[in-house]
Amino acid sequence: MKRTLGTLILLSVAWTTAAHAQIARISFADKPRLVRCGERPCFRLLLDATDAGGNPADLPDRIDAYRVVDLRSGKEVPAFYVAPLVNPASGSGERPIYSMLLFDLSGSMNRTTGGGESRYEAAIRVLQNFIARHFTPGVNRWAIAGFHSKNVVNGVRNARFADTMDGVLAQSRLLERPLPTNNTALYSAIEAALPMLRQEKDKGNEARVFVFTDGKNEVFPERGDDAGLLGPEGLERVRREADEERVEIITIGFGARGDSGFDEQVLQSLAWPKPSNYYYAGDEASLANVFEVDQKKLVSRVQLTVGPVAEAKNDLTSRIPLRVYVEGKAIDQDELLYVPPPMTPVYEGAIAGNEQTAFASRLGTARSGPPLVFARVLILTVYLVLFAVAWFGIPRLIWPQRYRLARARFAAANAGSARSQRAVTVRAAGQQDLSRARLEIVEGPNVGSVFTLDKDVVTIGIAGSKVDWGIPDSRRSISRHHCDIRRQGERFFLTDHSRNGTFINGQAIPMDEPVPLNRNDRITLADAVTLVFR
Repeated sequence: MKRTLGTLILLSVAWTTAAHAQIARISFADKPRLVRCGERPCFRLLLDATDAGGNPADLPDRIDAYRVVDLRSGKEVPAFYVAPLVNPASGSGERPIYSMLLFDLSGSMNRTTGGGESRYEAAIRVLQNFIARHFTPGVNRWAIAGFHSKNVVNGVRNARFADTMDGVLAQSRLLERPLPTNNTALYSAIEAALPMLRQEKDKGNEARVFVFTDGKNEVFPERGDDAGLLGPEGLERVRREADEERVEIITIGFGARGDSGFDEQVLQSLAWPKPSNYYYAGDEASLANVFEVDQKKLVSRVQLTVGPVAEAKNDLTSRIPLRVYVEGKAIDQDELLYVPPPMTPVYEGAIAGNEQTAFASRLGTARSGPPLVFARVLILTVYLVLFAVAWFGIPRLIWPQRYRLARARFAAANAGSARSQRAVTVRAAGQQDLSRARLEIVEGPNVGSVFTLDKDVVTIGIAGSKVDWGIPDSRRSISRHHCDIRRQGERFFLTDHSRNGTFINGQAIPMDEPVPLNRNDRITLADAVTLVFR
């Protein structure tokens, strides 16, 4: 008890010192996020700051303290909104923060610490103390998933996010005690967690994965571990998927330095988006400090929204390097680079609330009159109205009887055509054989391959993913779960879930909205493959 109290006092002093420390370096918790500002694109940035000793430092919350420059042109990108990501004092935040803790339950967690208890017992106590002190209702959503080398993927996927402190503590108490024969499926556990957090991020929330381990990736299927677990090749695969999913990964090493079963270099490589997201904790006190330092970093983090960066998002075709100045100073910082996707850029959300109000205020201050685009649209609208009056109105006044006769003839012909079309449609529907519906690759890899749509729901993605039809793609433009096709009655509907887009007959379709398919429709997945619906 005395040792814990002493640790908390030291941490409180450290927090007070950090609050007044001078900023020595800026880093970024994510790459620039493309968000919609009205009809124009903006960037949302997440900034962290540290002092000369590497401790979290507070960033100013005044918008006039920031200046962002496009390094290509040297022009300033207007900053219009800044706010702390989390405000524990008021129990509020910009957005809910979804955090998943992957807790290592391998056999080595039974080793004793300097205090005479197991690593497992010490880590559970530190975790529960941290949750009890820092869980913020209304902001935090936590899920805790234990992993070792059996039932790994299902164990992670079955984890559920709790929005109360009691719910999270209950999950910590359900973590099973490690068995001596348990190994460490580190890569497979992270791979299973990333899509779950990406789903929350796609909803506009913040998402983080904590990886807590005292070892390294070691699996032995021949000894009873799950089949298909990632081996040494999994490191690059998980790093690539982390970069694709863009979910913050914090790795915590609880092993003994110098132990052959503990690899800090791998844990640094897994940390995303920067190696400094790796923490080493050699004992219980260090582990408690890791959680406190990360909490301080989260509380000190600010969201900075800048833009517009272009007239339209489709104009963002090249990389954009940015630099952030704080209080007019060019502080040392990580690289900040927007990289456009291979296909059309996709918004990762839209400004709202105070952010939207700040954007509207900035536009009002920057412009004394109507924008040029608005003026052009207004002039064009006036011309179109005058043309419509001349084309449709004047003939009615000059030849009223002839106009009524022509309208009656057109209505009659249209009604007859509609009746004929309905008859044809009914006949076609009656003749359609749903059991023979299929997809055929006509462009891309494996041209001529055919897949029969013999299920109510068929999922499609890149080869190697857990989908019904995996399509090879060396450029990895196709997402793991790119789209699905559902049969409803006598129709088939395609729903896009991808990052790089799905196109029907050359037209991009909206995400997560079912679109009906017709025979011989050409379906293009990203820029990688074209299918025909037969």
